[in-house]
Amino acid sequence: MVSYKHTFSGLLLLTLASAAPSPPTLLTTVFEDYKVCVVQPCDGDSSYAIEEAFAVCGHNEEGRGKVQFLNETYTIARVMNTTSLKNVDIDLPGTLSVCGTSGQDAYQGAY
Repeated sequence: MVSYKHTFSGLLLLTLASAAPSPPTLLTTVFEDYKVCVVQPCDGDSSYAIEEAFAVCGHNEEGRGKVQFLNETYTIARVMNTTSLKNVDIDLPGTLSVCGTSGQDAYQGAY
């Protein structure tokens, strides 16, 4: 679901809802050939919000994209596939906390 919040000359802010449980709001700023997604951390697993930001801003044939994390802790409770990222800058001033009670070897190299 996409809802248009504000439109300025050359700037469009979008709010995207995720199919994840208790989804946070993903704020996306779109310039002509440049997209910036700001990932909001969840109370639980933030991996759905991170994947949504990668899907929206992490695949750029022309121009660049940026996925911006806040200076907060993001919990990742499942394996994420990030192999299809292209022409994207990832700014992570916060912390990624990887948790899992079993199959810890499956997480090796999957992030």
